[in-house]
Amino acid sequence: GMSKNELQVKAFREYFPNLMVPRFNTSIGALGVALQALDIEQKCTFDPETIKRAAGEIKISAPTAPRLALKKTKFPESNEVKRSILKKGMKAYLGIDIGSTTTKYALINEKREIIHKCYIPTQGKPIEVTQKLLKHIRDEVGDMVEIIGTATTGSGRNVVGDFLNVDLIIDEITAHARGAVEIDAQVDTIFEIGGQDSKYIYIVNTYPLDFDMNKVCAAGTGSFLHELANKYGINIVGEFQEIALSSEKPVKLAERCTVFMESDLVSYLQQGVSKTDLIAGLCYAIVHNYLNRVVGKRPVGRRVMFLGGPSLNKGVVAAFENVLGRELIVPKHREVLGAFGAAVSVQEHMRAEGKTKSSFRGLESAINDKMDYKEKVCKVDPNCHNQCKLKIYDFDGRRSIWGGECGRYEITQSRSGRKPNYFKFRTEVWEKFMEGVYLQLREAPILEVDGRPTVGMQRSLFGYQT
Repeated sequence: GMSKNELQVKAFREYFPNLMVPRFNTSIGALGVALQALDIEQKCTFDPETIKRAAGEIKISAPTAPRLALKKTKFPESNEVKRSILKKGMKAYLGIDIGSTTTKYALINEKREIIHKCYIPTQGKPIEVTQKLLKHIRDEVGDMVEIIGTATTGSGRNVVGDFLNVDLIIDEITAHARGAVEIDAQVDTIFEIGGQDSKYIYIVNTYPLDFDMNKVCAAGTGSFLHELANKYGINIVGEFQEIALSSEKPVKLAERCTVFMESDLVSYLQQGVSKTDLIAGLCYAIVHNYLNRVVGKRPVGRRVMFLGGPSLNKGVVAAFENVLGRELIVPKHREVLGAFGAAVSVQEHMRAEGKTKSSFRGLESAINDKMDYKEKVCKVDPNCHNQCKLKIYDFDGRRSIWGGECGRYEITQSRSGRKPNYFKFRTEVWEKFMEGVYLQLREAPILEVDGRPTVGMQRSLFGYQT
């Protein structure tokens, strides 16, 4: 199969210029067997009709799971934004979640109601896709709202935040936790399955206490589901869940990585297991993979909220309910909850800072910016062997570099409102208030001073980098 990949063939020919790729390259084994049969004059000893009949007669014994059904969880059928909320001249806060596979935004009013949202593929172009979303905002509601605060989150939050000159950049864990708590203050556990990663967040008293992210294995993520759906000719929106819920005997698939999970699917299909039962079994496999690889031994609370693209799929939600044996919270607008959390956070941030004017560059300026983009391997430090592929953006004459493992370029970004060095600030405050009270012994032995014992405070583990 790999020989069908033109780029792979090109790469091989760099080392083996005379490499041949025959016409029937994927069927050479079958052709070889046929030619061998001709050479030894092997005659056909079976009736082809036998094979056709066998497909319907042979019963495969495969382990099965309970039928998928939503009995406890309230699944919102409508996920639309109420247009009646939007009013002329309304002040709004914009949150943008730039993920690896999808980019989405949520526009909220001062009552923290979502007044507009959108969700589109990132396609590896975070800036261009963000410009497309901003154009959508301008065309749809640009004359109705005044954006008074902006925030970015997700894997592309830094570069897009730099491009837009936003008021706040926050990580996706904080954004999802804030959005979830805003919807349900009693939530204590968040399951979030994204396009290429999965997240677990444990919340105590409305604040995230523990979390984990799985960025290594893509099994069970949105992109994996989408790829399999396309391969089997199934529409991921609607049709996938209907097929899964119609299965009488979902097949138990091994909880493994994407390659082996797909191998199991192909093997069962070849043995005659129905596609319906395999799709339902896939929903279960996604759940077990997430619980075993992401959650692990961490606690699962009483109020579990399920977020991310797969949470729009009834089959996956039903599998979580069956495995956990409890109701899940599946809120409206869950596919943009990270963006919603970012919007709520920037509202709180601006109020806390007493800011009345946003640093956001504006819709027109951002939309019309002619951005140049290129990639190159970093060679600044000859002793570094990371070979980082840098993404270099030119925002209307201003350079922005991202992608280095060491953070060299991110630290030197010239964004306005860059956070101060709090480690240095802490040391200055500490020394100011402790001056005259303590002695810096450094290498000197600890001695009594004026007959009083000396209390040693180890500071060797505290450090900062300027």
